[in-house]
Amino acid sequence: MSDCALKQGDLEPPLGITLIDTNNVPVDLTTALSVMFRMAPYDTRVEIFSHPTTIEDAEAGEFTYFWQQGDTDVPGVYYCEFVVEWPGPRDQTFPTIGYLVISIEPRL
Repeated sequence: MSDCALKQGDLEPPLGITLIDTNNVPVDLTTALSVMFRMAPYDTRVEIFSHPTTIEDAEAGEFTYFWQQGDTDVPGVYYCEFVVEWPGPRDQTFPTIGYLVISIEPRL
């Protein structure tokens, strides 16, 4: 089962995310330098790309990833995670357990 599904080659809709910590509280991104979106095929877990996201509401932990050309070209199931770069630099990966699962379905 996937958390998000797209058709091959589609770039819409963008992926809207709210980061939640282990206490089920939104992560305040006010001081974050960036949030990167990483994606890898579920069977290899070898990263195929890492792209920046757009922080929409920092205090609420909300950001959006706008799909880029090539991101959804290959059908399959993918594991995804988000890396917050805090000042320092200090990285923190979400989710802390498991992955966001994205399914890219083949076009007819």
